[in-house]
Amino acid sequence: LSFDQLPTQAATLSVALDYMTYSSEPLILTDTVGRICSANKPWVDLCGYTCAEIEGQTCSILQGEETDAHAVEELNAKIRQGERAEATLVNYKKGNRRFVNNVVVLPLHSRATASGPDSSYFIARLREVGA
Repeated sequence: LSFDQLPTQAATLSVALDYMTYSSEPLILTDTVGRICSANKPWVDLCGYTCAEIEGQTCSILQGEETDAHAVEELNAKIRQGERAEATLVNYKKGNRRFVNNVVVLPLHSRATASGPDSSYFIARLREVGA
């Protein structure tokens, strides 16, 4: 199972959490309003925050003065639509250490509704692409 296959696997929360446990990629799981529910060890190692520090926070914890607010809003608009979203952003690790990362956010469609799939959670992968 690869990251991009998660939504097509009728990914339940347990599938996503299992994937996060064994993946070497930095991953977080968020709820529908963007609160961080879980992060894996590679994400903690990359960003410097502990799981206790980020649970219930939003990804804005990584944003700073050079983060492109327009790019973040475009990313969030796609997420609100339940779509795959991707952006390359300047973000900040704990301690205000700047880094450039590519983030890909996938909706996890947990059940179907009359209006289409319901995205109860989102999983995001960060890849550091510069400093």
